[in-house]
Amino acid sequence: MSTERESSNNILYRNKSCKLDILHITNFKTDTTYDIRAVFNELNIYSSIDGVITSGDVSIIEQGNLIDLLPLDGREFIEISFNSEEAHYKPFHRLFFIYAVDNVSEVKDKRHYVIRFTDVMGMINPNFRLSITYNKK
Repeated sequence: MSTERESSNNILYRNKSCKLDILHITNFKTDTTYDIRAVFNELNIYSSIDGVITSGDVSIIEQGNLIDLLPLDGREFIEISFNSEEAHYKPFHRLFFIYAVDNVSEVKDKRHYVIRFTDVMGMINPNFRLSITYNKK
């Protein structure tokens, strides 16, 4: 990704911005899907150096009853899809399993919380990567 640095303030600007196409939470049991693009504050995705496990978190700030309408009981997955606005890069589209909700707080009429997710390899066994063989050191 090409970047430019403004010399006076040392602020990093990206030439290509990202467009979030899909940010949905779906419950396996009820088959209900909610689009959370309107209430998310921050989306972080982390990938292991060997590329086996990908995980992340979504920070939510809401004024409604999303957490009450969609109780997270361990049977949900989150679908994420994004690309650059000009489609210069390969699009990212993945399904993740939600494994935790934490940092829940309420300030005045807003509710803040973080939804943590991981892919299937992170759910099966995070130590699985120890059994993967590589051709080179």
